[in-house]
Amino acid sequence: MLESQGRFWIFRTALSLISFATAAPGFAASLDLSPCSLPGLAQPARCGWFEVPEDRSAPPREGAEGRRTIKIRVAVIPALDPPSLPDPIVFISGGPGEGSIDAAPGLADAYAEVHKKRDILLVDLRGTGASAPLACEGTETRRGVQAFLDEFLP
Repeated sequence: MLESQGRFWIFRTALSLISFATAAPGFAASLDLSPCSLPGLAQPARCGWFEVPEDRSAPPREGAEGRRTIKIRVAVIPALDPPSLPDPIVFISGGPGEGSIDAAPGLADAYAEVHKKRDILLVDLRGTGASAPLACEGTETRRGVQAFLDEFLP
């Protein structure tokens, strides 16, 4: 019972964070997580996609076209020692173009102690990681936007 309550809180937290960050009038979304594996992480995770409007300020269109959307990638790394506590560790990357989910192995190590009882919730914000990444001219190198910025901010 406690484990299912913990999973409910993870789902609710993820949905609340994403809904707040992507709120758009007249747009309903849902999040389904499935078992997955993340590169560099031995522990199984649960992953899913959350579809949101590409332009939150654009009104819904009539007809079959509807509103253009993008998919936001979400991953949950379950607590190591279930049942998990209801409040997950939430990580949002701060680097230019960097996705949070790519940081999963390092985060699991860095937060190993609190990860014992808490899930880790990772969200690739729009335009980062696998969430409709932005590909800008001059930033296609392995280091991406950071390599471009290094010229200006050594």
